[in-house]
Amino acid sequence: MTSQRLDLVHKAPLYAAAGVELYVVLDLPARRAVVHTGPGPEGYATVQDRGPADDVEVLGITVPLGELLRAR
Repeated sequence: MTSQRLDLVHKAPLYAAAGVELYVVLDLPARRAVVHTGPGPEGYATVQDRGPADDVEVLGITVPLGELLRAR
């Protein structure tokens, strides 16, 4: 099982059921972030793919994804 599969398929529903408001999985090779919001007992209500031009707000702080997804 890949780390990405574990994060997206197995961990996401557990975090949603626990009420974690924001869950972000970085996919560095694809230069994308999978952003989960709206937790509930059945999973996250919203799952979005975001790219380097996008931002994510975490605890009131805007995080530019381009900084996190930059190729090294």
